[in-house]
Amino acid sequence: MRVGIWGHFHGGNFGDDLVVRTLIEGLRRRDPAAEIVAFAQAPDSASELHGVPAVPIHANYRPGLDYQRPTFWRRHGGWLPLRALRYLVRLAIALLREPVFMLRGYRRLKKLDLVVVAGSGQLQDTYAGPFGMPFTAFKWALAARLAGTPMMFLGVGVGPRVVTPIGRFFLRNALRLSPHVSVRDRVSADVAESLTGERYPEIPDMAFALDVSRTAVRRAAGERGVVGMNTMAWAEPGLWRDGDLGRYEAYRAKLVEFVEWTVRSDLDVVLFSSVPTTDGRMADEIVAILEDRLTTGELAHVRRPQIERPADFFEVVEACDLVVSERFHSVVLPTLLGTPVVALAYEPKTWHVMGQLDRSDFVLDINDFTVPELIALVERTRRDTAASSRQAARAEELRRRVDAEFDRVFDPAQPLATRKRGRHAVDAGQTHRA
Repeated sequence: MRVGIWGHFHGGNFGDDLVVRTLIEGLRRRDPAAEIVAFAQAPDSASELHGVPAVPIHANYRPGLDYQRPTFWRRHGGWLPLRALRYLVRLAIALLREPVFMLRGYRRLKKLDLVVVAGSGQLQDTYAGPFGMPFTAFKWALAARLAGTPMMFLGVGVGPRVVTPIGRFFLRNALRLSPHVSVRDRVSADVAESLTGERYPEIPDMAFALDVSRTAVRRAAGERGVVGMNTMAWAEPGLWRDGDLGRYEAYRAKLVEFVEWTVRSDLDVVLFSSVPTTDGRMADEIVAILEDRLTTGELAHVRRPQIERPADFFEVVEACDLVVSERFHSVVLPTLLGTPVVALAYEPKTWHVMGQLDRSDFVLDINDFTVPELIALVERTRRDTAASSRQAARAEELRRRVDAEFDRVFDPAQPLATRKRGRHAVDAGQTHRA
């Protein structure tokens, strides 16, 4: 098969890259000779990380662009006239490039048997507005339909909000142009249904099918346990659309207090980030504050490893006995490695995945949790020695469900795998209702 893996992955968010890696592995297991090309926000990074040819999904892509930069309205906090004009000029230039860019994209699509959208929370307009991912998904879905190449959305996140009418238009039609859609949680299914009127099947996040193995962590008698803290720059002004300095500093103060308690409870702490380009600052700020609050000996038990590649992310998580996580895929990865998780949730997707893992009692709202509540869940998790086995059993069940989705799409013996231009094997409506 000749397959394109399409998405907003750019090498800066290792959680999104987990999904891409999982898709590549799943396809290779079913068709070792498959030809794979990545359609990515940053194709140079995608090609380096995943070892496949890559092309851009945006007409304005230039090598070296940082796709983690805040968007205009996040950076400036409002539509000031001059800055708005500059934004509109840039938008107009980008749109003028689109016809030639998408003609090239159309020609690439005609050479493929299938395009798979690489899961993750792509179908929303709250990060970069309606001309971010909504428009990008729509134009590629339309080009794929014209090329006769099925573009399928697998385990994708939708929403949790689509706030603009034009964003809703783009996403509605992107989904309707696809012969097969599955979503990763109930909120995504509800939002997608509000857009198209169709109820799409719910599939666990694609990353649950990642092939991982873990070397068992063995602590010597008296050796300190290790708690991983996945820091996130939550509510940082200029990064989050509703960012607020007061909320950011209050959240940071709670993490500092929790780390202090952890170190003084004879545990080591590892501060890590799955999106180091933005979230790494939070970890650095925590360490800087702790330098004035901990002794030199205590500070030695706070580690801040540099994470530059997904392999570094795996290595850090593998060494932890327990992880406190904010980012969605920093909840999923420890689960795959058999490490119990306590989650600080900022969107419904985190509550949903912890429910899937039978750990609904181990989630706190990132906005209003208290440090004593977090400490209580960590202590409860440490006492529950059966937590890892229960979590692993649920993760294995989720893996089987994702593998079944991969079989439907990638296995040549399945109807959806009988694909080529204009000959979709399964009617879109039938697929959605399956």
